[in-house]
Parts: sequence; C-alpha cells; structure tokens
Amino acid sequence: MPDDEVVATLTLIGTTGNHALHDKYELPFNGADRVGRYTQMAVLKPYRGLNLPLYLLLEARRLFVVGNFTHTWLLFRADRAIASRFCRMLDFSASSHIVQGEEGPCRVLLRAERTHRADLADLQTRRFLDKVRPKQLQVIPPSETGRANAVQRDLSLRSGRPCSGLVREDEWVAH
Repeated sequence: MPDDEVVATLTLIGTTGNHALHDKYELPFNGADRVGRYTQMAVLKPYRGLNLPLYLLLEARRLFVVGNFTHTWLLFRADRAIASRFCRMLDFSASSHIVQGEEGPCRVLLRAERTHRADLADLQTRRFLDKVRPKQLQVIPPSETGRANAVQRDLSLRSGRPCSGLVREDEWVAH
C-alpha cells in the first residue's frame, strides 16, 4: 500500500436522542440507549477485498464505542445486507424492512454493543483478520495522522470545544 495515501475511511456519529433520524429508519431505541451510527465508509477500488471496513469498525469500537454506546448501526445495500460480513462476522442484525438510504434501497444493520456476543464476534473477527492481514496494512487513529489533526482542529474551531477523547464525530484512516 502507498505510504501516505488514505485508502479507506469511516465516520462514527453519535445519534443518541435523534428521534427523527431513528424514526425515519424505524430504529427501536429508548431514552436510555446511547447510539452511534457508522457512515461515510469508503474504500478506494484498488484496495477493496482487503477487509478494510472490518478493520475500521473494530478499531472504532475499541477506541470509541466500548463504554460509550449501547448500540451502533449503519445503512447497507438492501440486496447484500443479510449476507454481509457485518452480519456474518460482527453480529450485526439486518432489518427485515427496506428503507430509502442516501445511496438507494438499504437495510439497517444494528448491533447491541454491550453483549457477550458482540465481544466474542470481535475476538473471532480479529483472529480472522490476523490470519489474512497484508503485512503492509496499518490502521492509524486520527491523533497519529496530519490530516486527522487538521480535521480535529477544524472541528474544534467550528464546535468551540476541543476534540479529544469521545467527540460527536471522528474519522479513522487506513494507510
């Protein structure tokens, strides 16, 4: 992989209390649930097939989800959602209904984060990824990249608060 080229990205947005968004996608959250949405997941075409979304989700969970969210969710193409690695490997459940997402017909993939099943799924997925990982793959948290530091500075200026620890939105990059 190129030394300084961003080849994949993922954003985690806190959606706790966003009842309009949760109602739009028929999500069953109550007032006590702390909810995060994975979005803006993208991998450059030459790097697809390297399981980069799995790496990014696991890293996001390790850094920000555990202890902060009870549930995470994302939209996934309706025709591929049930057979996706998110459902097969990471214990996400696909909704039975199809919703209109930003990219067309989707299913909601939902995961309860504070369960033994989620922890076990992560452990098994990490073991799988350790076996198939290309030697040159490195997942880098935003604090260790120049671009991410610029993003954090911009978010700090716009929000008026420092971006450290858990913030409303963070981005991970894989180099």
